[in-house]
Amino acid sequence: MTVSEVITSEKSVSLDEIFQVIREKILIGDLELEELGFSIDDLGLDVALMESPGIELDSVDVLELVVGIQKYFGVEIKDVTKEILETHFRTIRTLGEFVLANLPETRR
Repeated sequence: MTVSEVITSEKSVSLDEIFQVIREKILIGDLELEELGFSIDDLGLDVALMESPGIELDSVDVLELVVGIQKYFGVEIKDVTKEILETHFRTIRTLGEFVLANLPETRR
């Protein structure tokens, strides 16, 4: 599926499709990381999201990331705790796995 199809579909999504939406739609599109010099090629699955070396997202960026995950996947993150950030928001890979594990039943 294309990114647009993943977002608008009620069908189940794969982990690769989740990675694609996180990279293309949320990080490059919504967070406008291209303006900070990042390209899609810089956003490998194991790049650090909040640390250096890596993307070094700040707290506002993380909130936008949470909003994007809720908007595009329907995953509710009620409390963004330090544990959730350290465990699931470390890399694009850990974030994608978190999204997949918490998708609404209709999208699994």
